[in-house]
Parts: sequence; C-alpha cells; structure tokens
Amino acid sequence: MPVEFTTNLSDSILLAITQSVQSFVDFLPRFIAALLVLLLGWIIARFLYGITMRILQVIQLEPFAEKVGLAETLKKFGAEITPAELVAEIVKWSTFLVFLTPAAEILGLNQLTVIINNVIGYIPNVLVDVLIVMFVVIF
Repeated sequence: MPVEFTTNLSDSILLAITQSVQSFVDFLPRFIAALLVLLLGWIIARFLYGITMRILQVIQLEPFAEKVGLAETLKKFGAEITPAELVAEIVKWSTFLVFLTPAAEILGLNQLTVIINNVIGYIPNVLVDVLIVMFVVIF
C-alpha cells in the first residue's frame, strides 16, 4: 500500500507540474503578442502626443487659454500642466486605451475589454462637454 500511494502521489505531482508548464508555454505567445500590441500603442500614442503639441502651438492654444481663463483655472486647481499639455495627454492616453483593447482580447480578458470599450465610448462625450464649457466661457 505505501508503494502504491507513493507512486500515485508522485504521478499526481508530475502531472500537475507538466500541466502547469504546458499552460505557461501555451500562454507565453499570447503574452508576448499582447506586450507587442501595447508597445506599438505606446509608440503611436507618444507620436500623436508630439504631433498634438505641435499643432496646438501652431494654432496658439496657450494665448486662447489665457484669454478664457483656462490656464488660470488649471493653476488654481494645483495642476502643473499647460492646457496644450492637457489636451495632448488626453490624446495620448485615449490612443493607448484603444490599443489596450486588443491586448486584453489577446489575453482573453473579456471583462476588461468591455470596461475599456465603455471608457473609450465615453471620451467623446467629455470632449464635447469641454468644448461647450469653453464656448460658454467665451460668450
């Protein structure tokens, strides 16, 4: 009986280790693919951040923000960021969120994908609200 128990126990441990290693090996390509998607998303997001900053400098958002009091409001709330940087950061993180969705799908995180899609769907509403507030302040 002790020999049989030891054999069954060692077989069970070996089977558990084998299944764990196999699960890890199966997961590794998906993990690497998700990391590559996130890396690509981060690179594109940083690129769009730079483009957004340049565009906002060309259209001179800073003087406009000073005129409507947006820069002063940001300082009042303790933000150490300019209005142009704020807009560029929103563009950067929105872009990254778009790439986070396929990365979560690759990993099989369906609930996270649903949450991210809800957040992405909400972003245009926030931008429209900000534009409305800016127009109200101007006029």
